[in-house]
Amino acid sequence: MRWLLLSLLFLLVGCGDSSSPETDPEQEQTEQNKETEVQKETNLSQVPTSTDTFEAWKKFDDPASDGWETEVFSDEASGLLKNLGKAILGEGVDSAKSILSENVSDFFTPQSSAPSLETTTVPGEFEIKRWSFSSDSQKEKRGIDEVFSKLCEDFHPSGSQQARLKFKITSVQKAPDDSQVVTEVLVESFGIHDSRAVEQHSTWEVVWISEEDQPHPRIASIKVLETELTARPHSDRLFFSDLTRSALEHDPTYRTQVLRGLPFWLERQNRRRATDVYGFPGISVGDVNGDGLEDLFLCESQGVPHCLFIQNPDGTLTNKAADWKVDWLEDARSALLVDLDNDGDQDLAVAAIGFVLVASNEGDSFQLQATLPCSEDVTHLSAADFDLDGRLDLYVSAYLKSKIARPTQIHNPGYYIDANGGAPNFLFQNQGQSGGTWAFANVTEETGLDTDNLGQTLSSAWEDFDQDGDPDLYVANDFGSNPFYRNDVAEDGTRTFTNISNDTGTKDTAFGMSAAWGDYNRDGWMDLYVANMWSSAGKRVMSQAEFKPGIDDEQREFFQHFARGNTLLKNTGEGGFEDVSEEAGVVMGRWAWSSPFVDLNNDGWEDFVVANGYITGTGPGDL
Repeated sequence: MRWLLLSLLFLLVGCGDSSSPETDPEQEQTEQNKETEVQKETNLSQVPTSTDTFEAWKKFDDPASDGWETEVFSDEASGLLKNLGKAILGEGVDSAKSILSENVSDFFTPQSSAPSLETTTVPGEFEIKRWSFSSDSQKEKRGIDEVFSKLCEDFHPSGSQQARLKFKITSVQKAPDDSQVVTEVLVESFGIHDSRAVEQHSTWEVVWISEEDQPHPRIASIKVLETELTARPHSDRLFFSDLTRSALEHDPTYRTQVLRGLPFWLERQNRRRATDVYGFPGISVGDVNGDGLEDLFLCESQGVPHCLFIQNPDGTLTNKAADWKVDWLEDARSALLVDLDNDGDQDLAVAAIGFVLVASNEGDSFQLQATLPCSEDVTHLSAADFDLDGRLDLYVSAYLKSKIARPTQIHNPGYYIDANGGAPNFLFQNQGQSGGTWAFANVTEETGLDTDNLGQTLSSAWEDFDQDGDPDLYVANDFGSNPFYRNDVAEDGTRTFTNISNDTGTKDTAFGMSAAWGDYNRDGWMDLYVANMWSSAGKRVMSQAEFKPGIDDEQREFFQHFARGNTLLKNTGEGGFEDVSEEAGVVMGRWAWSSPFVDLNNDGWEDFVVANGYITGTGPGDL
């Protein structure tokens, strides 16, 4: 995705100068006008106007007409909490106070038992405090003014700057007599307080009541269940700085390709696949010219030339794809810069639609050596020496069988539980010789990787989880279970893979977006982190009796897992894994995609970076 490129550039040129000359406004306006004219002339999509689309969607997606009273309440309460947030930050204070009941109570200062407090300090960087409150803490009736003052003190103290405050309702439970509604709310805030950047994440239990003289529900009590506060010294130099513009603006590709979003290119393509709207084009980082500086290969979509950004000594990047003969126009999703012929430099493998392009590094250009036929809807490419012959092999992941998007296609309900009608993945064994002919063989079937091989795969990751000397393979599937293949060797040296996901507790049936290996607890065994989807709406709906009435608690828990978020599986060292996601506090990655282990502050402990989000539309109905 294009935003992955922008994020990666933070790391590539993190020590560079973030300042850059301003673009000439008149020239920029001219460019914008030209682009607008091109869009008018070449707009191929005959889509209804946004007004018509969203009006139709509102009629379709109306919880009131569907009998979902809890969702109707959630919509109303979300709006009220948003107004309360604005009031805490200093906007519309008087009107927002009406959201609080006259005798509102809170648990910010429990009387019966003090909150437990855990403090962690990372020298020179972060101070982390966590509170959890006893369930038998007694509430204190403060009234509107005192409770509101306390909220302002905690989330927007005097003199604070750059404050942000957001609420997410994750649970709605109505009392049998409709006397009150209890909601669980996630609260996220950020601000600059006393020369410190302070980020706070809290879980509230908010009780709402209806009063005859009030047009909307009011908050009767706020109970803080837990809070995590992270603070670090604030300066003009942030932990990360966006240097994309200073790194790329001198290159014409920055304006003609990088700055143009996915919708711009989709309107100009003569065919579309169902997965094109995700914006899959990937990136790969490596030193292609041997100068000690990391370079970047950017995959592009149909008809748009791929980019090879060579890093200059000053930290800027220059697109040299044409010089290196890789400005191909094939629709590509993933790429690897790895040494495939063991000659000491990094070669290039690109997973395009229908085949993998494999090119050798000739020092100043790439030479195409092979095209490996595979599935049409490829998504990901990974490499490992699975047979321990000293040569890197390639595993190609794919998503859907259909080549072109079919908006009228209707899926079986089972599709959302455990999809198994996707496109097959492929394992290509590297059979080339150093300095000789390049050769790759499709060994998917003979190695047993054709078993459970029709999931909708978005990613794969290799690691020797059992420390027997060979790499094993984990596959992240969307809408279903994730197979985990153990690499086994027979006495005659034959290699086969066995799906052990059931035996190891690694199926993680959900929306598998990516997988990453790392030893997060430094016990010597590699652990697994799987990116899924965290959904507040999913959490609310699937906890209601109206959702799939008649299922038992175990089945309901299975469905709720789809909205829980990311999964951290701790390697027990005894051939299995333990789900420690909740206790480690790593489930809330929102709509997560890539999620690697990275030691961001060089303290020897591996951290997580979760790339998340989705396409942003132009109307209120967009997800």
